Amino acid sequence: LTLHIGAQEGSYPAWWKAIRVQVYGWHGAHVQADVDGKPVSGAKYVAAQGMAEVVIPQHAKGETLTLKAE
Repeated sequence: LTLHIGAQEGSYPAWWKAIRVQVYGWHGAHVQADVDGKPVSGAKYVAAQGMAEVVIPQHAKGETLTLKAE
């Protein structure tokens, strides 16, 4: 799964410091996450809800998150 998070717009700074991504219907007991091609720790599979979850820092210029099942 690849998710592109666009650049921040406007002159006000974002009030959030991180973005939580939850993907329901995930198939795979392990999750690997990369932001702009660099590995991110903390991605996890929550079996009880059948979802993948990761929290990434917010970047004003935008980023691309890639999740892979292992």
